Amino acid sequence: MANSTPTSGNAFTQLLITILEPAAEAVTVANRNGTILEANGAVEKVYRLKKKDIIGRHPITLCPDTPQWKNLSQTIWKAINTTGKWDGVVINKELKNSQEFPILLRTRKIKFEGVEYVISWARPFPKKTPFGLSPREQDCFDRLGKGLTISEAAGELGIKNSTVMTHLQRIWSKTGETQSYNTAAIENLAVRCYEAGYDHSMKLNQEW
Repeated sequence: MANSTPTSGNAFTQLLITILEPAAEAVTVANRNGTILEANGAVEKVYRLKKKDIIGRHPITLCPDTPQWKNLSQTIWKAINTTGKWDGVVINKELKNSQEFPILLRTRKIKFEGVEYVISWARPFPKKTPFGLSPREQDCFDRLGKGLTISEAAGELGIKNSTVMTHLQRIWSKTGETQSYNTAAIENLAVRCYEAGYDHSMKLNQEW
């Protein structure tokens, strides 16, 4: 009988990574608990880590050791376990110098022969973004642009409602938006950002 929670790579995960090896995105396959079993070669460019430094680790350990990011990591895994997916921006850190850098992450839970796996695709956060929005501002903007409420966006990102409002105020300031905060205004702003070359998870999800 198959092990319901594999602790190392197996024929299925190895085949999956072999197929995805040419991908430009960093691809990891983890067990249901989050332990990374396999990774393709792109992880070295995107995560700035050797494959051997990723295998056997949990993604939470790749993020800064701060309450904010621990809370977000817990939120991400809660979403994966309840909805089977999570998309957004996460902050990783280099092992050598602890330098922090943002990446765009898309995660999905799948099941094969009764065994659950978590597959993640990641790519570097664009160095230049329209209007100079920060990774967290764009994360908030994505969710509000999809119709989530302030409370729902805060819940997905593991932050307070007031923090989402602060990011929203900064977005309004940076984009020169004058309308009051409402769904229509956010949708109009989304069009402006898209026309300016906005390249973030809301658009990337349609491509991946």
